[in-house]
Amino acid sequence: MPKIPQIAFDSLSKRFGHVVANDSISCEVATGGIHAFLGENGAGKSTLMKLVSGLYQPDSGSILFDGVPIRLQSPSDARRHGIGMVHQHLSLVSSMTVLDNILLGDNRVPFLLNRRLLAAKVAEKAQQLGFEFDLNVRVSRLSVSDRQKVEIFKLLWRDASVLILDEPTSQLAPFEADEILTVIRNLARAGRAVLWVSHNIGEVMRYASRITILNRGKCITTCSSEATRADEVARLMIGNLKISNRPRSRRNQFLPLISVRNVNVADSHSCRSISDLSFDIFPGEILGVAGVAHSGQAEVATLMTGHLRPTSGSLLIDHVVQPWDSLSRRSSCAAYIPADVKRDASVQTLSIAKNLFLRKIFTENAVVGPFLRSSFMERETNERLAMFDVQPRNAKLDCGALSGGNLQRLVLARELGHDSSLFVAVNPTAGLDVATARMAREKLRSHGDCGKAILLISNDLEELLTVADRLLVLFDGKLIGIESTDTLSAESIGLLMGGVKPDIVRAVCNPANTNTNHTDQARAALWELLQSNSRPQRGLAAQLGWRIFVVEDVPRIREYLATETYAEVRLWLRIALAKLVGGPEIDALARAFAGNPSGFAEAQRKISSVPDYNTLKELLLEQLNRQNASWERTLATLTLEHLGNGANLEPHFDALPPITALSLE
Repeated sequence: MPKIPQIAFDSLSKRFGHVVANDSISCEVATGGIHAFLGENGAGKSTLMKLVSGLYQPDSGSILFDGVPIRLQSPSDARRHGIGMVHQHLSLVSSMTVLDNILLGDNRVPFLLNRRLLAAKVAEKAQQLGFEFDLNVRVSRLSVSDRQKVEIFKLLWRDASVLILDEPTSQLAPFEADEILTVIRNLARAGRAVLWVSHNIGEVMRYASRITILNRGKCITTCSSEATRADEVARLMIGNLKISNRPRSRRNQFLPLISVRNVNVADSHSCRSISDLSFDIFPGEILGVAGVAHSGQAEVATLMTGHLRPTSGSLLIDHVVQPWDSLSRRSSCAAYIPADVKRDASVQTLSIAKNLFLRKIFTENAVVGPFLRSSFMERETNERLAMFDVQPRNAKLDCGALSGGNLQRLVLARELGHDSSLFVAVNPTAGLDVATARMAREKLRSHGDCGKAILLISNDLEELLTVADRLLVLFDGKLIGIESTDTLSAESIGLLMGGVKPDIVRAVCNPANTNTNHTDQARAALWELLQSNSRPQRGLAAQLGWRIFVVEDVPRIREYLATETYAEVRLWLRIALAKLVGGPEIDALARAFAGNPSGFAEAQRKISSVPDYNTLKELLLEQLNRQNASWERTLATLTLEHLGNGANLEPHFDALPPITALSLE
């Protein structure tokens, strides 16, 4: 591999009219690690990345490549320097195969191509880099996380040594995000430079080696993730936030506002099947929907907005049976924030004002005869832009000029101003900074407090747990259960999303309060998950196995360890063995910690040389006292807990990441 250049910015500035997007930004990007760029929407992160990728040219300042100033006039110039970018809104062609998308635009591909030979070369390189693709499948059939992997591999296929990733996890479920970020971290450790734009502080603290924080176009600081706390990063980004707690909806006092009964949707090329789905949404209630990719969430969204007609089933609105197309009529259609607001909720070539009035152009005095009242529309638009802090605040500007986060704010402003009984939101805070995400959730709650029914489909488990009153979980198009979020944890949601029934989930998460029959069923469910092809599902099953595995499982665990290659699963099962057997298994656990290249940096030598139980406990406690909340601390906490350490560990739990958000190598 050629020497990886170091990227540096020297007083980079970029203006758009009177708006200063980047103001004299200077920093160096470390090679061989992930360099994250954090900041609120409109802080200038995406603009900075577009300067580095050649999409924009700076007004002043320079980009240094291996210490030499370069001027990138186009993305082609950037590619010649080994710089590639994956944008927040993916650019794959859905109707084409994975192979065609990888080869598309590659000047090295001959005009008369040998498809079989090229496919073999692509497959060989993908295998070398740890990517698994079906090159002949159409992109439209891929999950969002798989599409992200294809985009990343496209850059690697073209020998990119500098990878720019703009919000790569904003549309992903936690375990999908961890899978993508693990791939990215491995690429960085292999010697590539990675520039990662994100709003997710937790992910950045776990995966990035260095962090640059931007605010209103200026570089606030660059620091090491290990030497910085998450709360300090949040303060530098957005200041101090006050979180308000909303009381749960008192749905038992009302009859359902929306009822869906025995709905079935046939599988087709454009949608997945749904089997016998029934649920209610009460006035003022936020009903969350969760599931792994392709479990039916997208179909539920299109069903409830009138864009998909079921093969059977009934819809009741205000206790009256209604035809399904009533949801798409202008008078009663659901307010809707789709997953892709750029493609499905905006017209990029129209002005911001016209986009804001798309729903109500004939009902808000915006038209006089055949003419638009432009001044009225712009005045109303500027008020809404100020209310939702959309930047730049210019109603005449084309919608295509907005950043991803500001476009999301614009669509929120439009849809929340629509008076509808039903509000359907799909990942409404994806790509938003912490402050704006909080504002969006507060707006959703306020909308619900007005007696509306809200269906919230999200990949963010924390969002579902804190915002939704109840959670509907789908798996393979089937309803697994509807549970109150007051009784759920991130790990129990993870099991439900894996298709485990609610009573079995309760047995896994609360084994002490479960009868023997349910405990046996729970063990069987975890062993079934351990046979899954999905590494995150196997990791989750192993994480939870220590709660309920018994001595009879020891031979099976050891047999399983002989074939399992994923280090996350191996470490968790080692913990289970240490709990069940002790003695030599504690020694093996110590060696497992010491052999992990990403953890226990200070303690590796001690653990490997002194496999003594008391020494291990001391080292685990030492790890707990480190400032950086990470998976090592979580493992240390759990290990001490179920190996019988008497220390009070409760203060440490608040600082730990959610269990389903962990990704170990």
